[in-house]
Amino acid sequence: MKNYLLLILLLLGMISLNCVSLNNDKPTDTLIESQWIRNGEPIIFEEEAWYPKDVIENLKDSEVLLIFTYNGENIYIEKKEVRPYNRLYTKFGKYQYRLFEKND
Repeated sequence: MKNYLLLILLLLGMISLNCVSLNNDKPTDTLIESQWIRNGEPIIFEEEAWYPKDVIENLKDSEVLLIFTYNGENIYIEKKEVRPYNRLYTKFGKYQYRLFEKND
C-alpha cells in the first residue's frame, strides 16, 4: 500500500512538472527594443529611410525571413514579400514584429 501511494505521488509530480514546462509565456520572451527605434530613427536600407510605425503585427517566426542586421537589430521581411519591399520588421516580442515603412 505504501509503495502504491509513493508511485501515485511520483506520477502526480511528474505530470505537474510537465504542465509547468509547457507554459512558454515567460518574461524573458519579451524583447526590449533598441533606443534608436524608440526614438523613431529610421533603418537605412537600399539608400532609403524606413521609419518605425506604431503598429505591431502578429507573425509567426516561420512567416518572416531575416534579411540583414542594422544597428544591432535583426531586420525581417515577410517570406511572401518580393522586391521592391513594402514593409520591414524588427522583432518586438514573441510572435510580434514592429512595422517599418518608407515615408512617401
